[in-house]
Amino acid sequence: MPTESTKQPHVMIVCDNASLKMGGESARPYHYFRTMRARGIEVWLCVHERCRKELTELLGPDIDRVTFAPDTWKHKLLWKIGKPMPEQFRISTTGALSQLMTQRWQKHIMKLLVPQKAIDVVHQPIPISPKQPTAIDNVGVPVVIGPLNGDINYPAAFKHMESATVRLSVAFGRGLSAMANKLIPGKLHAKILLVSNERTARALPKGVQGKVVRLVANAVDLSTWAVAPARDPNAAPRFCFLGRLVDFKMIDILLEAFAPIAKEFNARLDIIGEGDQRPKLEAITAKLGIGANVNFAGWMKYKESAALMAMSDAMVFPSLREPGGAVVMEAMAVGLPVIAADWGGPADYVGTEAEGAGMLIQPDTRESFIAGLTAGMRKLAESPTLRREMSEKARQRAVDQFQWGTRVDALMKIYAEVAT
Repeated sequence: MPTESTKQPHVMIVCDNASLKMGGESARPYHYFRTMRARGIEVWLCVHERCRKELTELLGPDIDRVTFAPDTWKHKLLWKIGKPMPEQFRISTTGALSQLMTQRWQKHIMKLLVPQKAIDVVHQPIPISPKQPTAIDNVGVPVVIGPLNGDINYPAAFKHMESATVRLSVAFGRGLSAMANKLIPGKLHAKILLVSNERTARALPKGVQGKVVRLVANAVDLSTWAVAPARDPNAAPRFCFLGRLVDFKMIDILLEAFAPIAKEFNARLDIIGEGDQRPKLEAITAKLGIGANVNFAGWMKYKESAALMAMSDAMVFPSLREPGGAVVMEAMAVGLPVIAADWGGPADYVGTEAEGAGMLIQPDTRESFIAGLTAGMRKLAESPTLRREMSEKARQRAVDQFQWGTRVDALMKIYAEVAT
């Protein structure tokens, strides 16, 4: 039985969403919670009511450790107003307001639960924006926020992709953040702010009083994203993409880069995901004459995605506005080297050329970016030996650095530091 000096802190994770179905940043709180519970850690979770059905199915008896903030008429009104808006504009306007309303409810809940459950530390892992204010403060115990990740723009050659409306809304939101964080000072009062990289640290609001600690946000469940069996080295090369079919993922560029590889090597490309760009991308595929080589698999559950990816030799992920990119870690866990843009989160995860887990392509111009992606795929298509070597290094990198257990180990040390 642990002594008082070695007792693990009691933790409350508080966030808007904890969901595998929503994916992205919403999956992180769920993974923190379920990993901690698997270790017997006293942890509770407070989320919005919209997550109740899914979490009830996922958590079993541990659903008793979850408290839900109500879905009010104001939340529903903001959702209706924001639904037709461009994604970035919605996130920084109606989405941010909705989250703040949820946090007001959660703050009230925290003040009741902190003494009742003997909570030592409150952790707010999302939203991940470094500039977005939070109302989670003054709850009776230290607050840890993050890991945060963001403040990423398109490379110079691709700035035209962002509409004037979105540019103005992002600029307005960033400009307003200084005042907003003074009025709603949760980030300024947090005991520790976790950041994924130096770019994010520089974007934090002025006046932060707590300690800034670097910790990569994303991780991967190795039981789901299991290493693939070795493929026949004589089989035609096979590539994949996993993600939403939206403009900033640059799947149109991927298709153009893949076209010569399809024709030279009879290669295959599986595109896993769904989104509003799918009709346009299917039309591009037909125009390029590679319809027989490209499979639009649609949205798939995690294990289904992992099984299809296991048939590939590499992932190609050309997204240009990706602060994180958990799919890069997932591909590496399966044993796939990753060809990605040398920009944003994927560049942090893939590692250096010397580490050999993938290839990073500079997005200097559209033409050079396409040429670089094609060259990377050709290099792998030509060499089964290189594919095998990079596959082994990719998997090992995932095992060494990207497990949720590794993230929880780091978090528990941080919790213990602030709880003393």
